[in-house]
Amino acid sequence: MKLIFENWRRYLTENIKSLEKLKDVHDGIVDSVYRMKIIDDEFVHFTPLDRAIEILDDNMLKMNSPYQKFGINAVAAVSTTYGTFNPGVQTNHIKTDDEPIAAIKFKTSILPKQYRDESKPWFDQDDVSGPGHVEEVLWKTDVIFSEASLVDYDEAVLLLENAPIKFESNDVVYYY
Repeated sequence: MKLIFENWRRYLTENIKSLEKLKDVHDGIVDSVYRMKIIDDEFVHFTPLDRAIEILDDNMLKMNSPYQKFGINAVAAVSTTYGTFNPGVQTNHIKTDDEPIAAIKFKTSILPKQYRDESKPWFDQDDVSGPGHVEEVLWKTDVIFSEASLVDYDEAVLLLENAPIKFESNDVVYYY
């Protein structure tokens, strides 16, 4: 299994041509800024198994979900290209009522919208999201899948632990 992930990491590292470093900032908030085509990335979204099945049936993650939300008012997922597993952000808040946690692995062409008003943080702007971070990418809109599959919790964790690109915790990615 380890060999499979090492080969996968090497392949992705060589073939993610759209990931481009724009600048080093090191201002105490952001270290480096990158940009990447959204279609070149793949994401995982953790959720209880019963919800995962319904989400796949809908072929999207809904901003105004019919379920009780566990966390922030946004659609959240983690990049399998540069993301890291951080249960405090990604899974600890999920209430499962004994339902196992699963994950949806997906691709999308829906962009996380960028800051419109730089004087306000993204969460004070109703229809925008910030850039991608190692622990999550956030959308303030429905995220329609171009490809999606159900993966178990352990497989999703392995995908993140074996992400081909290793970013610092304060690096950000703007998608186009």
